[in-house]
Amino acid sequence: MKKIKLIHAIIGLLVTVLNSQVIYAQNQTIQDASMIVELNSKGITKITSPHDVHQANIVNRGSEWGMVQIKYQIGGRSWLDIHTGDTSIEKNATETIYTDYIKGMPIKMVRSFSLTDGGIDWNIEIKNMSKFPINIGDLSIPLAWTKPAGEDPDYVFEQGFVKHQHIAENGSFIYFSRPSGEAPYLVFMTKPGTKLEYFNDIGNRFNVFVHASRSASQEQKGSWRLNNTPLELSPNGLNNDGVSYGFRMEWADSYDDIRDILYKNNLFDTRVIPGMTVPQDLTAKFSLRSKNKIDSIVAEFPKDTQITQLKSKQSTINIYEVAF
Repeated sequence: MKKIKLIHAIIGLLVTVLNSQVIYAQNQTIQDASMIVELNSKGITKITSPHDVHQANIVNRGSEWGMVQIKYQIGGRSWLDIHTGDTSIEKNATETIYTDYIKGMPIKMVRSFSLTDGGIDWNIEIKNMSKFPINIGDLSIPLAWTKPAGEDPDYVFEQGFVKHQHIAENGSFIYFSRPSGEAPYLVFMTKPGTKLEYFNDIGNRFNVFVHASRSASQEQKGSWRLNNTPLELSPNGLNNDGVSYGFRMEWADSYDDIRDILYKNNLFDTRVIPGMTVPQDLTAKFSLRSKNKIDSIVAEFPKDTQITQLKSKQSTINIYEVAF
């Protein structure tokens, strides 16, 4: 009897070791002079800067970045979650590609992560594999980051991060800084053609939405200024049966570096004086530095707002005066 138990214990130990080897074999580290990234079978488990003396990981322990949550329906029926239970992985020295698809499922999703020019490029491709149109009500990105929690001051101020978000469709970005203000800061940006229109917090996750018609409709009406859109995918083989989105992450060494990163990646470096709150009888000024061509600046309340463009010495900087 003891021999049988011993054999069972040895088999159990071997199974545990083999499973550990399988999990370990799925892990991958890609890095360059600006980024260290670790990935597992689901997504990114670690993002650190080689220049950070504390080697703080922005990704919360036990979580992954790079997951995509999709709620869809076919023919107006019940809402379904995209199938992610059969993910295949391709790897090379600088890129990892995850394909979430099994034959017979209506949606195929491909997620790729690569190190390019000192940052992480994250591209997403979604394709309708069925012969029916698909309505995507939610397409969201969960970001579980390392928060400054606990009683250990070293952990709070050196390992934790505080989130700052600007959700503004194609001009959206998020940056994470330590409570101490010590650099580096991680900047999370939309790439051209990708927008963020909504966000919420569920548990330890901060969720940003590319499409949010389903989730936003369940919230109480407030002063939300952005449109919450669905995504309609045509049947497979027709025009508009697929779509692509993209994000980029870079470490910044200063707040001025954050501004330069936003400008470099076709977003907007915005400055406001004397501040975001002004007396009624005082005008304010703001500047927009961007590679984008600005056709016009439109006030939310045009009858009560006067906007005048001022001369600028630099073609990439547009300066405006505002009177309320």
